[in-house]
Amino acid sequence: MSSNLMTKRLKIIFSVLASKSRLEIIRILAAKGGMTYTELKEASGFTPKRESGKFAYHLKKLVQQNLVVQNKQERKYMITPLGRLVLSLAKQIEEESLVSSGRLYVRESSQRIEEFDTSKIVQSLIKEANVPLEVAQNIASEAESRIYKFQLTYLTSPLIREVVNSILLEQGLEQYWKKLSRLGMPVYDLEVMLEETSKEGEGFEDVVYKAAERIFSDYLVRSDLPTDLIDAHFNGKIHLSFPENWMFKPDVIALDLNLLDGIANKESLTFENFIKLVYGLSREANAEVFIKINEPMIEKLKKESFFMLQSLLPSTTRSPVLTIHVDKVDDEIINEYNRFLLKVKKPKVLLSTNMKVQAPLLLVNNDNKTSIGFKLNEEKGLEIGIISASINLPHLANEAQNEESYFKVKVLLLKDILQDAITQKNKLINNRLLMGLLPTLKELAVKHPSEYISPLVNLAGLKESMIMLNINQEDVIKKEIELINLLQEKIGYPVSWIQDDSGERLAHLDSQKLGKRFSLRPYSLGLEIYDENNFNEQEIKELNKHLKGGLRLTLGFHINEKTTYLYKEKEVKCKKCGWNNPISLKNCRNCGYPLEPAKT
Repeated sequence: MSSNLMTKRLKIIFSVLASKSRLEIIRILAAKGGMTYTELKEASGFTPKRESGKFAYHLKKLVQQNLVVQNKQERKYMITPLGRLVLSLAKQIEEESLVSSGRLYVRESSQRIEEFDTSKIVQSLIKEANVPLEVAQNIASEAESRIYKFQLTYLTSPLIREVVNSILLEQGLEQYWKKLSRLGMPVYDLEVMLEETSKEGEGFEDVVYKAAERIFSDYLVRSDLPTDLIDAHFNGKIHLSFPENWMFKPDVIALDLNLLDGIANKESLTFENFIKLVYGLSREANAEVFIKINEPMIEKLKKESFFMLQSLLPSTTRSPVLTIHVDKVDDEIINEYNRFLLKVKKPKVLLSTNMKVQAPLLLVNNDNKTSIGFKLNEEKGLEIGIISASINLPHLANEAQNEESYFKVKVLLLKDILQDAITQKNKLINNRLLMGLLPTLKELAVKHPSEYISPLVNLAGLKESMIMLNINQEDVIKKEIELINLLQEKIGYPVSWIQDDSGERLAHLDSQKLGKRFSLRPYSLGLEIYDENNFNEQEIKELNKHLKGGLRLTLGFHINEKTTYLYKEKEVKCKKCGWNNPISLKNCRNCGYPLEPAKT
């Protein structure tokens, strides 16, 4: 570059730096993108008519100096690469001048630099944590004293917050620390999460979801929920189902399109709207979306709709199951469903019907339950199920030293905590609906949310607790029913034994605290029977009768009893590609490799 050209460029740069108005114009264009003449004039603060000439002058200079260019088709002004270079240089000069001044400056989360000001600490303490003014001023003064001792060139907002939080804890002000502390995760944990997710063959969306899980789980801990409730969750006596979403989402959303009022009634619901409904609801439930479809929708299932429905669900591994119920199915639907099951590695769309038909995975639905076992109210077109908490029965049996009467006392001691869980989650889900944070549900709920919500308390490890209490085999059913009825009577809400996410976590916690005998497998969340010789018809009838919240029953064979069960064939893993395959197949559905018979 010639010296004349360089001199000319430098003159351009310094002419812009010398003018606050020109610098502000290119800053706005860099931040907001293309803008019309009027938009840019207003954003730059040249609002009075008498300032129009000044604005036109500065904009003309920027265009002449090739720092701003006009797109004549869109009639919008945009910053040029040279303009961005000048802006970057201006920022560097500004930062260096601040450092050389000897004062402390803060690099804020909003990506700007400001002089350190203790009054902002006072404002944050009062606004975010409701700290009394005098206390806030004392905390800010102590924080300032400590920060100046660091002798740092730059401060950051997180560092200031850490200093303030440490002072709050030192002074026994934990109630304020909870409100002021940041939610997040260490850099190392994120790096491990990225590595583990890639090994599991999951996508970046799973990383985002898991990171969000961590943040919302922290939020649960630092919320205003009763301390006893949070402690019971952390020490493993209970489990707050799907803790990352416990304060935000219901667990089951069930629709009957034949009964539903409002936008989804059978007269107005088109297939396009049905697709939007599935997409929206699958992002507003933790465990399951259950839809009993009407006649117009049944025909749509015959044209690859199972594949399409699966594609609508969130791609994360923790997305809810979608269960589609059709009272009676024909061969065309069953063939399409079987084709879907054999081509998809992890099917999240299940077919529910009143009929016993041949499919590797099928909800045979005779008494109005969902696939996780939630018992539906037949008169409701919309039902919102919330699993307030799951009780860790093996943990309580161990605490009772395997003594039955003491075990019942231990269970009843949780009464207030369980009622708190029901009250709190019920109120939270009501509020989320009213606030519009569950928009699809809100659109469906034409009445007050409380009309649709069905809270319950779930059991984890019922079978295991009976074994630990050394209950005689002939007395097991009687003792199970006694416990279920006692709980329902004392807490005043339905009890269930259904599928949530508690079994694995609670078993893992107990194995860590109480020894390896607890770590063989996740605690039971319903009954799972593959051998017909182990099927006890009387037990199923009694459990279905007394569990007002529902029973999840998984069978490897069909039965004649009028009950709901998930028919599920045993699976065998392909030694070549690792896919799980129903035992009825001779070759792997993924790679075609011959399968070895499943071990009985």
